[in-house]
Amino acid sequence: MLGLIAFVAVAAATSRPPATPPKADAAVEIHSYGEPAADLRELLAPFLAERSFAETRLPTESAAHVASEFSRPDGDRVFVLGGPNCLLVGYFATRSGSAAAKRAAPERASRFIAQLKYFLEGLPAPRPRAGDTRWSTDVWCRSY
Repeated sequence: MLGLIAFVAVAAATSRPPATPPKADAAVEIHSYGEPAADLRELLAPFLAERSFAETRLPTESAAHVASEFSRPDGDRVFVLGGPNCLLVGYFATRSGSAAAKRAAPERASRFIAQLKYFLEGLPAPRPRAGDTRWSTDVWCRSY
């Protein structure tokens, strides 16, 4: 009976990502073999910093999962949710302010995702692979 209670507690602790906005302008799932989610997130840090995104780490209910919000002074945000060997990256573009005046939200989101894929393709093999996905914390890193 004690084993069953422990199993239920572990299953509940790993199933919920932190609260995030409901709809991203663009999203991508990044998969790798063998890297913990924290290492995959660290791999993206220089890419995001180069684009003026600053990180805020969000609490998760499991050490195997990670969550971060990266924000930029123009209001655009990137959320990164991760589980073992996987990151879900969502781009949330602001609809007003200086960013909106320069480029439309869907265009900024598409450009960011294209740049992220290009960055990943430039990493040495074996490299993580990225594929377009819809933003949904319900299927948080579960499609592979």
